[in-house]
Amino acid sequence: MEAKILDSQGQLDVPAQLPGVDRVLIADHQFPGEAGPVHPREVRAQLAAGQRTPEEVIDGLISATVRALGQVAAAQLAHLFSLLPKMGLAESDVPGPALAKLAQAARRAGARLEVNEKWACPSARVIRVFATAGVPLVPAGIGGTGTLLPPDGVTRGPRRGVVIVRIGAPVNVAEMAERLVSAEGDAVADATDEARARVVELMSAANHRH
Repeated sequence: MEAKILDSQGQLDVPAQLPGVDRVLIADHQFPGEAGPVHPREVRAQLAAGQRTPEEVIDGLISATVRALGQVAAAQLAHLFSLLPKMGLAESDVPGPALAKLAQAARRAGARLEVNEKWACPSARVIRVFATAGVPLVPAGIGGTGTLLPPDGVTRGPRRGVVIVRIGAPVNVAEMAERLVSAEGDAVADATDEARARVVELMSAANHRH
């Protein structure tokens, strides 16, 4: 199930008990403010007015996500940083130490990182940091969303349709490193490439099935 981060303390919109739930997909649809979720348009306006700085926003998002990882077992970070462009920021604005902090928190929590080309995130840079930390990468493919709403969201309104979601087996960089025979092999690069290759296969299968 997918759970939204509600506030700066990392609270999630999930019930206290989660029977039968294999994975909780932690998502950042809105900015996790101190008093609750803040619409990205509002944060964007605050940034433009100088009421917030990019550093404060990014630090707040990272800190809330780290806290959210401790709220549930079997966590999976879904479309990580997809919120940033909506607030006028980019993944490249996230400092390396902040990325490493989040990746290490995910590793300690036993969490996974979803790699989904449909959202065009996380970037190869982010994936590499998580893979280096030993976080399993989960490839995901989605097909059929174009029938519900066109990519531009303007040419026509939403329609009913069938969406196919395919989730692949996790790519574990630590296990891959053990399988490498050559000392010159790059396990992180191999894991990143394998995850993206699996995503392409899943998206092709999902679109073909649809």
